[in-house]
Amino acid sequence: MKLIQLFLIAAAVFVFSSCENDKAANTESTEAATQEQNAESNSSSNVVSLNADQVKMAGIKSGKIEKKTISAKVKCSGMIDVPPEGIASIHPVMEGFVKAVKVLEGEKVSRGQVLGILEDPAYITLQEEYLKVNSKLKFAEKEYERQQKLSDENATALKTFQQVESDFAVLKSEAAGLKARLNMLGLDTEQIKAGKIQEVIYIKSPFNGTVAGVELNIGQHVDAQTEAFKVVNKDHIHGELNVFTRDILKIKKGQKVRFTVNGSDKHFEGEVFLIGETVNEENNTVNVHIDPIGDVSLLKLGMFISAEIMVSDAEQDAVPELSVVKDEENSFIFIDRGNYTYEKYPVKAGTVMDGYCAVDGIENLSEGVNVVTQGANYIWASL
Repeated sequence: MKLIQLFLIAAAVFVFSSCENDKAANTESTEAATQEQNAESNSSSNVVSLNADQVKMAGIKSGKIEKKTISAKVKCSGMIDVPPEGIASIHPVMEGFVKAVKVLEGEKVSRGQVLGILEDPAYITLQEEYLKVNSKLKFAEKEYERQQKLSDENATALKTFQQVESDFAVLKSEAAGLKARLNMLGLDTEQIKAGKIQEVIYIKSPFNGTVAGVELNIGQHVDAQTEAFKVVNKDHIHGELNVFTRDILKIKKGQKVRFTVNGSDKHFEGEVFLIGETVNEENNTVNVHIDPIGDVSLLKLGMFISAEIMVSDAEQDAVPELSVVKDEENSFIFIDRGNYTYEKYPVKAGTVMDGYCAVDGIENLSEGVNVVTQGANYIWASL
């Protein structure tokens, strides 16, 4: 009986040992197969093979590397501005109460157009004072002429003539001062002399432009410190760019500029007009003034812009911008090897202009090689 038990135990040990050996052998075989597959995968990690349906669905197209004239660029930023004489902050000449507001922000106005109307009893008082002084002046002028004639004939005392002369000069000065104040208010002194007293004054636009600000409401009391309206003339709208000092020596008057308003994809054209002479110590930049070319109706004062200044032209190898894919800091294109097979090829991507990207590092490619011009991102995703 003991012999039988020993036999069974030995048999069990043998079977267990055999299973462990088979398991180890299978594991080694699997690991070897995996390593072989990984080696094959790594060797072909730059190559993608597709079928006709995939190529058609992704819209993959190929073409030749071309020679294109592409400008080197200096990138910078800035804002839209107008010259100092193109923007007016309009304040009332004399305090008063707002009787009417005649324009809205964004409305186009012409030179002399009424923007707002003010009223105040002081306007009437000023005109009455002018009439009184003007009346006294007429009398003083006649008295002066009479005394002058008497003085010439030695028929009056010199002191009397001098007093009349002084009074006449004082009244003449007062009348001139009042007339100037009334003219500043836009009041016609000839109309006032005719007895036509004006109860209101008008705030008018100093030039043709667009209303950029309205700070009044009916019944509001305003004075000379109050900015009532802001009017902007966009005839000389321009861009003020901040160019770093490391790039400023590349900038020349007349160079072409392309820029976009921040947050928009619309491109505008322009050219360099003026280059500043001083360095902004806070950001180490120099101011560059550019003039937009073409329609500027969409540009607004104060818009922030991103710009590219074309500093030089050179013929370079180039591919469509859609041909280039990027992986962090590296750039690649795909070579069309035929039979729907594509190989990833590293390049150094350069300036992009008019839909084409300059590329370096293609010297070792055979002449006339085809590269993917459309659908590169699909191939990239298939790697």
